[in-house]
Amino acid sequence: MTPRYARWCAVLVIVLAATVRLWDLGGRSFSALEVARINAAEQLTISPESTDNFDPFPLWLTHLMLRYGYREGVVRLPAALAGAAALGAMWLLGKQLLGWEGALYVTLLLAASPLHIQLSRLVGPDPWLVLAMLAGILALWHALRGWDAVRPWLAVGVAGCLACVCGYAGLLLPVIVAAAILIAAERQRRCSIRRSGGALSVARLAGGGSTGPCQCSAGR
Repeated sequence: MTPRYARWCAVLVIVLAATVRLWDLGGRSFSALEVARINAAEQLTISPESTDNFDPFPLWLTHLMLRYGYREGVVRLPAALAGAAALGAMWLLGKQLLGWEGALYVTLLLAASPLHIQLSRLVGPDPWLVLAMLAGILALWHALRGWDAVRPWLAVGVAGCLACVCGYAGLLLPVIVAAAILIAAERQRRCSIRRSGGALSVARLAGGGSTGPCQCSAGR
């Protein structure tokens, strides 16, 4: 599969999947869990401590959307947009790790996931958590490829903060970042040791070859 063909197929998949997540958001009434989150969001201005039992960022976002009306399509819109954005993040991450064709397949898997479609059409933190995790891993990949680059590390920090305020599962992203940094540092240390050892061996060989004739001439 050529990169151009895979790219256009991925664009088609993302557009169709985003349409599925955004289409007719107000077709169903709020579930019991959504009502509980909305009630907590309505109480934010009265008792901010209500965020203790919910996810802070999605809850405040729901509180903001309630200003535009208590309608299903309006309140569910941020989660649907986050679910659609996660498809693009999956495509970019897959392209870096698996190539063009592999990126198309993993994007197709996420686009056709019934669980992701359902969560993207409900009021909740899960689509934002998925988006933050994918964006954080993508930024970490770019950051590890260039240690001196500042922007990828800033993106890793922003994605990590977003993941942490979207649920307890978001704490996995800082753990992944720390583990990846430690592994990369250890690999870099071993490579430097091997390079220095190889350079020392070459220097010894070169020194031995140069001193041989001198010793022979001195003996004669």
